Amino acid sequence: IPSYGTPRGSFVIDATDYLAWASLDMHSWTFSKWKIAENVEDNDTIEWDLAFHRYNVRTNKGSAYETTLTSLNDEAQLKEILSSLTNGDWKPDVMTDTCVAVDMSQMMQGVVLYQRTTTNTELGKWHSLLGMDTPPPTHAMSNKVYLVRFADLSVAALLFTNYANAMGITGHIFVDYIYPLQ
Repeated sequence: IPSYGTPRGSFVIDATDYLAWASLDMHSWTFSKWKIAENVEDNDTIEWDLAFHRYNVRTNKGSAYETTLTSLNDEAQLKEILSSLTNGDWKPDVMTDTCVAVDMSQMMQGVVLYQRTTTNTELGKWHSLLGMDTPPPTHAMSNKVYLVRFADLSVAALLFTNYANAMGITGHIFVDYIYPLQ
């Protein structure tokens, strides 16, 4: 059962729609969605820290760091890692036009259409699709803990735990978290 709004918990994001981003404002625990065609950077009515599109993740002027940890259980070790990081260790979002698939209707013919947008490639390491050249692909997860530094410099520790719901529908992103990690 998802529990959010507490310093430790879990949440599920429904990122199944290829034509939308699903976002989360971790400060207010507000979930939102916006269509791919909308330029959310120009829309100040949506407050968000993280956005998800299928398995892609982006931050709102934040950055991320992949740890070697595979559990959120050792909070002291997470804090030690956090205190050792320099600005150069944090990876910001980058512009891409080969990551966010918006039209898979011709995938079997080898044609996939992508959106040009920013994503956080460090956070994107949480999940990979193997065998895209010979569909259907298989899913793999890193099982690592990621630290995310938001625009206000607050930090969350995230552990992605699944990419599919109980019925096997992919694009349901399950995340355990510690927020704020101080």
